[in-house]
Amino acid sequence: MYKYFNKSITRQYMFSLILVVIFALVGAALLTGINYGIQEDLMIEREELKEKKLLVNEIEDHLMLMVFHARGYYFLQDERELEFLHSEQDELIKAISYYEGLKLDEEEERFVYEINTFLLEYNEEILVPSIIHVRNDDYVSLRSLAFAGATDRVIDFMEQMQNFANEIDDKLNQINDKTIDSVNSFKWLYVTYIVLILFVLGIFIRKLSKNLGIPLLELTQASEQIVQGEYVQLTQVKRDDEIGVLSRAFQEMARSMQGKEEELTAQNEELLAQQETLEEQQEHLEKSLLELKYLNSALNESALVVITDHKGIITYTNEKFCEISQYSKEELLGQDHSLINSSSHSKQFFQDLWKTILKGNIWNGEIRNKEKNGSFYWLETTIVPYLNECGVPYQFIAISKDITDKKIAEQKLQQSYEETETRRQLNQDIIDHVNEGISLLDEKGSLLKYNFMFTEIIGKKDNLHNISFEEWSNFLNGRVEEFTDFKNFMKKAICHEGQEALTYRYEVLTPKKKVFDVYAVTIQRNNNQHGTLVVHRDITAEYEIDQMKSELVSTVSHELRTPLASVLGFAELMLTRELKPERKKKYLETIHKEATRLTNLINDFLDIQRMESGKQTYDKKIINVYTIIEDLIVKFKTTNKQHDFVLQSAEERIEILGDEEKLIQLFTNLVSNAVKFSPDGGEVTIRIEKRENDVICAVTDEGLGIPAEEVSKLFQKFYRIDNSDRRKIGGTGLGLAICKKIVEAHHGDISVSSVLGNGSTFYVKLPALEGTVITPKITYTTEHLGGDRPSLVIVEDDESLGMLLLAELKELNIDVTHFSNGESAIAAIRKRQPNLIVLDILLGEKMDGWKVIEELKKEEKTKQIPIIISSALDEKERGQNLGIDHYLTKPYPHGKLSEVVLELLEIGDKTGKILVPIEEKEIEQNE
Repeated sequence: MYKYFNKSITRQYMFSLILVVIFALVGAALLTGINYGIQEDLMIEREELKEKKLLVNEIEDHLMLMVFHARGYYFLQDERELEFLHSEQDELIKAISYYEGLKLDEEEERFVYEINTFLLEYNEEILVPSIIHVRNDDYVSLRSLAFAGATDRVIDFMEQMQNFANEIDDKLNQINDKTIDSVNSFKWLYVTYIVLILFVLGIFIRKLSKNLGIPLLELTQASEQIVQGEYVQLTQVKRDDEIGVLSRAFQEMARSMQGKEEELTAQNEELLAQQETLEEQQEHLEKSLLELKYLNSALNESALVVITDHKGIITYTNEKFCEISQYSKEELLGQDHSLINSSSHSKQFFQDLWKTILKGNIWNGEIRNKEKNGSFYWLETTIVPYLNECGVPYQFIAISKDITDKKIAEQKLQQSYEETETRRQLNQDIIDHVNEGISLLDEKGSLLKYNFMFTEIIGKKDNLHNISFEEWSNFLNGRVEEFTDFKNFMKKAICHEGQEALTYRYEVLTPKKKVFDVYAVTIQRNNNQHGTLVVHRDITAEYEIDQMKSELVSTVSHELRTPLASVLGFAELMLTRELKPERKKKYLETIHKEATRLTNLINDFLDIQRMESGKQTYDKKIINVYTIIEDLIVKFKTTNKQHDFVLQSAEERIEILGDEEKLIQLFTNLVSNAVKFSPDGGEVTIRIEKRENDVICAVTDEGLGIPAEEVSKLFQKFYRIDNSDRRKIGGTGLGLAICKKIVEAHHGDISVSSVLGNGSTFYVKLPALEGTVITPKITYTTEHLGGDRPSLVIVEDDESLGMLLLAELKELNIDVTHFSNGESAIAAIRKRQPNLIVLDILLGEKMDGWKVIEELKKEEKTKQIPIIISSALDEKERGQNLGIDHYLTKPYPHGKLSEVVLELLEIGDKTGKILVPIEEKEIEQNE
């Protein structure tokens, strides 16, 4: 057996590994079994105690009910109470019997004995005598029995039972503690066992490294020495496994290679000598081959002219040359060294040509000549000088070839090339002006085509044509986050053969952080892959919006949950505890504050939605900006003790035409931001001044300030400055976006100037109103209503809100009736003819508020009743189409409905419209 394992490394280590695994599995199974047994015993014990606890509670409940019904019989003499008493007594006996059947310890058996004894004594000494006294109307004896201690005995026994139940709870807690201790103990046992297994594996790996790694390292070093030509002497390895066989074979191979090295060196020197000889022969053959080439060309399709000396006297020409030149032999032989009169080459050209060939050099070139008929032809000419013994040319052979057709074809090809190049440049200009980075790769990933945006992405604008995948992709190394993943995707896209597009998203970190979506499509033609088109699309803006939305969800979730948690928490405290009046008032103030915060948050979302959709309506009238801001400062002073508020204005009446509620919202947001982003307190200054035709309002704080690069994004929806100092302040990023919309709706402008760390100033410019306006304020009281009590109907499906409105309006000495659905409200209105109707829109599926209005308008006796809409929906446009001018949008301030009701009852003429409480205004125009 030992020899069997000794001859194979695989068998040795597989056997060792199997032993380690078996040891690990057996140990783990043993620990798990012990842990399971202990936990099972504890669980059984816990379940038994729970069952006993339930039975004790049941016994206690039956005993209490039995005593309760007994007392009911004593006082009422009702036989049904006596029947209930006996029924509970039977159930009590059954519960005690079931308890006795359980496995009980000494203390529990004593408890059973005590309860049986108590029941026997209670029946004989208290219950039976009491029933007899009641039937005999002997209440004197019954009271005597009670004063004799019967009641105290019952109370003492109930306390004893409660103590026993508490003992069972203590035992359950002990069982739970034992369970937790057991789990913790076995957790450390498991950890210890894992450490032991790792130690055994470490020994196994160390043995593997020693027996396998060291011999392999020696063989590797020996191989490197052989490559470098060094002499190698290996230690003799006495092993029967694969390492021993490999070592002995390597030794034999090394000895063989070292023995043949000298022989190979000698053969190499001999081959080098032969190579020099062959090179000399090759040079001579190439020269001879060149001469044969020219002669062969002359004998085939070329024209041959023999010139005897350097003066150019032609002694021979063949028919081919005459055919080309369209001259006769006699005419040609009479020409000078220029051969044919040329109008396209200067004399200097021919002089330079002859200087070249007279030096013994071969001349190759094109000669353009004019024919007799005036057209041109081209000759591709080679002139070969033959030298005498002194190296002086004595004869010249001119070999010419007609390339006229070829030249014309080349001109057409050049023209076609220029047209193609123009179209190619146009296409390149088109793709260079595409915002996406485009690149075309061949089957190996080399760059075939690309546009300007692609060079911007990789940050390299030099000539990139045909550079390899490794070269152009490495331009992005260090600039692209997760570069390895990006490179793996590009490799996958290059090798992809399917028709579907592959997509990937990556980020470029420098010089500016950008996010790109890349998709790659394989280009195929005739079922063959011709390359891969890769498009890089810059989605930085979309990515930032998605990030902003995700952050918005997180922010809004926090902004909603925080006040909700406070409202629910304080409400629960008020419901479950008896609180002092001052504590209760403080909790109610907190609930009101958090509910207001929730309302403002929801209103912000609704406002920005209406503003962006163009559905926001503005009830513009002449208002005094100074008064609005003055009232606003009073409110902020009561709740922000850390800050000093200063209002600066040269006059106290600066008027504009605007929506009062929206302008209050505008300045509330600006002052609130000034407070919120001045966490250390300081002065908040509001300056109002009139400049020509504009009113300028400036809100200045001494807070954190705004970074210069963030100012341009400040009025974007949901935008919040990414800074830890501001993150902990909170907010949704809607306040300034709403401010901008409100200012634009009033034909104004809003801007900001800030120094980081030194505070900010927000400027609001609104068109001023010419003239002076006097606006008397009307105060409404119940005296306006006259002597008769007017009637009012509230139609509101929310019971809580209906109760609130009912309580508010009843204080006005008005007869108020509440209905939760439209059907019953219409029937009551037809019957009672109220003076006013307060109507919700969302009443249910059968009949909503709009249908109620339609039904009331159909009848003469109801269509003249004024209606106030109180709804969470802002559908004023639809209301206007039905003849409605105004309604209250929930949530509205407490007392607002009372104010409108008093005004309508004072000035209402039953026109059947929803009237707006408009105050009379007297305008004195400035002259």
